[in-house]
Amino acid sequence: MYSLHDRLIKHREHGNRVMVEFLIGQENVLRDLPRGKSNEVSSKDHMKLYQHSVRCTVAMQIFLDANQQYWRFVPMTIEESERPEQRSVQGISFTDELTWNLRQMEDCTIYVESVPKASTGYTFSNRQIGLQLSYFNKKRDKDLPNQNIDLYNATIVAVLPETCSEMLRITVESLFITHAETNLNTIGNILNKNSTGNNHLMNNPWLIRGDEWYQGLLRRPQSKSTT
Repeated sequence: MYSLHDRLIKHREHGNRVMVEFLIGQENVLRDLPRGKSNEVSSKDHMKLYQHSVRCTVAMQIFLDANQQYWRFVPMTIEESERPEQRSVQGISFTDELTWNLRQMEDCTIYVESVPKASTGYTFSNRQIGLQLSYFNKKRDKDLPNQNIDLYNATIVAVLPETCSEMLRITVESLFITHAETNLNTIGNILNKNSTGNNHLMNNPWLIRGDEWYQGLLRRPQSKSTT
């Protein structure tokens, strides 16, 4: 049985993982997983909690503030992309050496082409595309994002009569801490059993993206990093 602390750590891990996969694209994730995702990971992908996070500008802003290297995967307006600093790819480094920790540029082009496309009125600038190439060239997709970022504010609420004693309140709190099965977000989902008996939501979480998730995001001043 997981403690509340352990459960929240798992939520952080999956929440941040789903953010990355949403930004770089499922094709790029599955390309390196010939056997596909495990049942556990796939079931997390279908949870409403994580599906909501990637389309929530507040959660996305928190994630990007802590992991600025992923701004290259966030579309910008066409007007923004025409600015001189966004048209320039100066300083972005690539290499086509045959080493275990680098991808060949031919493969990197395939990865960049598989990054989810921007909606009408938005695009990736020349600089963003160059940074995406550098990202895949150096296999940055193998690096984990900051796993300690809280994308959710978790609260447990217990409703007690106004006349209950302080001792009862302390007892209930202690029971939550020591005995509660903290199955957060595993109850109440609208599920559909498929032919294999696994529970999945009726919709594919990666098909419907929309553009509301990047509208209104505040691009913080970033370092000159070209990695």
